[in-house]
Amino acid sequence: MRSELEALADAGGAEWEAPVFEPAAPTSSAPPEGTAARGRAHRKVAVAGTVVVAVAAVLALLRQSPPPPDAPGLPAPVGIPYARVPDVAPPSTAPPPVAEVPSSAPVAPAQKEAPTVSAPKPPPRQPPPKQPRLTARPVFTPEFLARCAGLTLAAAAELGCPASQVRPERERCPEEAVDFMDRMRAGHEEEFSLTLDVMNQPGGSSQLGVYRTGKYVGAFNGEKLAIHRGWRFEGQIWTEGKKVVGRFTKMFPPAGAADFWGDPLPPEVPVCIVLGHERDNGIEKDEGSKPGAVILSRAVTARFIKGEWPQP
Repeated sequence: MRSELEALADAGGAEWEAPVFEPAAPTSSAPPEGTAARGRAHRKVAVAGTVVVAVAAVLALLRQSPPPPDAPGLPAPVGIPYARVPDVAPPSTAPPPVAEVPSSAPVAPAQKEAPTVSAPKPPPRQPPPKQPRLTARPVFTPEFLARCAGLTLAAAAELGCPASQVRPERERCPEEAVDFMDRMRAGHEEEFSLTLDVMNQPGGSSQLGVYRTGKYVGAFNGEKLAIHRGWRFEGQIWTEGKKVVGRFTKMFPPAGAADFWGDPLPPEVPVCIVLGHERDNGIEKDEGSKPGAVILSRAVTARFIKGEWPQP
């Protein structure tokens, strides 16, 4: 293609130089020379104004931009919510340690901690000398005496059992019991037959029973003006001594019973009754008796008293 065009260019002629179209005639619309100069001046002014406006805008943006976050002393922008930070402890306001504060004075070298040494313990207090313990006097209850009866001499002494001769406490018959015995027409030292144990060993004087120290319920075996056969008595028997000692202190008349004058009696009446004749002050043990198993007649002699309880 290039070689062909060059060949055409070499082939000159008038027809090649003639214009294809007639040039257009200049019109009167072309601006005059003065008008063109003024247009160029206006364009320069517009460009300069545009530059000034752009510079002013840049300066305004620079004034309105927020300060950097770590710039101290500048307030935070208004209307911009703070982002939630994790819950961490606030920075301590305490002054830094002495080692971290630069100082012109020489800093003493840190001292090593001395090993912890426990203070010497005071010597233990000597306990006060033990006071001799006062041993309470054993109470000779029926149960205690019954337990003592089955022990050996050494064991009985260690337990605090009484000696073989046991005597009830010395005391007088209560006034209330004396008044009731008077109402029953029971005289002082008046004797009668008493069954010792109607609950477990009922019977008469011809039969034998086995007894030990303890409480018993007996029964009246006679007839009086105001006391009748079968009335119950409650009391205590001691079997450790040479003789059996017994004291009965309660009488249980049946319902509706009355005294010698016809006055009703309460269901429990205080009395004072001892075992044995007046001259004996106790009951002799039958042959074959052992400690804790004394043999006696099931019905023995008893008597009312209104003064001091007799001692065997």
